[in-house]
Amino acid sequence: MELIGFPDSVFTRAARMGLYVQGREHAFTAIDPFTEEGRRSLSVHTPFGRVPVYIDGAFICYESPAILRAIDDDTLFPQGQRGARVLQVTSIVQSDVYRPLVRQVFAHGFYRPQHGASADRSEVRAGLKAASLALGALEGIAAEGLVLNTERMTAADCLLAPMIAAFAEVPEGEEELRGYPKLSDWYAWISLQAPFARTTPPWAGDT
Repeated sequence: MELIGFPDSVFTRAARMGLYVQGREHAFTAIDPFTEEGRRSLSVHTPFGRVPVYIDGAFICYESPAILRAIDDDTLFPQGQRGARVLQVTSIVQSDVYRPLVRQVFAHGFYRPQHGASADRSEVRAGLKAASLALGALEGIAAEGLVLNTERMTAADCLLAPMIAAFAEVPEGEEELRGYPKLSDWYAWISLQAPFARTTPPWAGDT
């Protein structure tokens, strides 16, 4: 098995976490999708030039939720009501979490400045404002206890945790997260789990 990804990417981290939850050792090939060479390499496997890409023999799969499904043995995507909540969180993460928490708050409040790129503080403010709706919905799901429950990891944990980690690197994001006690408890728990620790990105803890 091989996973092609960008170490800084939250979606790459999500896929790697899933592989470790499943106990699947794999080769990891780092490719930067923001370079011409990286895009050329990725074009062999995906028409979109995005990471991660999962390869298992002749089977090639891209998009993190699909990769997590491909490697699953009913742990990451359980059946019944728990499974429905996993899919719900997956949808919320893609449609309502990624842009405000990662592309706006994290990118402009932490990542771009750390790499000497221009950053727009208005994007941080806009992201924080938009984040409250998604975080409130996830707080309710965590309080229910079917998923994000500090007991066992599913695809919901794998997809959400890297984005919360990125969000919390920004002081305003960390402060916002404290307003959601169930999510905060869940994040404190998942931060101690081996799949999360083994996939720490290069930017984590930068000052």
